[in-house]
Amino acid sequence: MSAHSNHMRSLTPGEIALCRGVFPDALPYEDVRLCDGPAVNDLAERAFHNRNTAITLRRTIYFRVRYCRDFAHAGDEARRLFLHEMTHVWQWRTLGVPRFLLRYGRELAGCRLDAAAMYRYEGDPRPFSRCRLEAQAEMVGDYQRPSLRPLIAPRLQGTGLYGL
Repeated sequence: MSAHSNHMRSLTPGEIALCRGVFPDALPYEDVRLCDGPAVNDLAERAFHNRNTAITLRRTIYFRVRYCRDFAHAGDEARRLFLHEMTHVWQWRTLGVPRFLLRYGRELAGCRLDAAAMYRYEGDPRPFSRCRLEAQAEMVGDYQRPSLRPLIAPRLQGTGLYGL
C-alpha cells in the first residue's frame, strides 16, 4: 500500500507568487500540476523505485517525498526542492521535449551514468546556460539559501531568473 495519495493539484496562489519571483512570466503557471506520488505514470513510478525524490515531466511534478499542500509556506528544504523542480518545468518549456530529452541523456552519459554528478555545480566554471540541467536546477533551488546567493548570483546574471 502506497503512502501517497496520488492527489494531483494546480499551483496555489502563494506558489505562483513564489515562482513569479524566480521565473517572472516565463511559465504558464495555470498549466503546472503537482502530484503526491507517481499517480499512473510509469516513468515516475520507476524514478521513485530508484529513490528519486521527485521527477518533473513537462508541466507535471511528481513527488516521492516532501510533497506539501502549499510550498510557499513550506520549510526551506521543501521550498528548495519545489523551485528545483519548477526549474525543470522551465527547462522543458524553453528547450522543448526532444531537445530536453536529448540533452538530459547526453549529460547523463557524460557523467558515466552517475546521476549524482549531474547535480554538482561547484567548481564548474561554465556559464549557467551551459551547465547540466540538474546543476541549473540545483542553483535555482540553492539560491533560496542566503549564504549561497553571493556564489550563485554571478552565474544567474543575464538569465532573467530571480530578476538577474
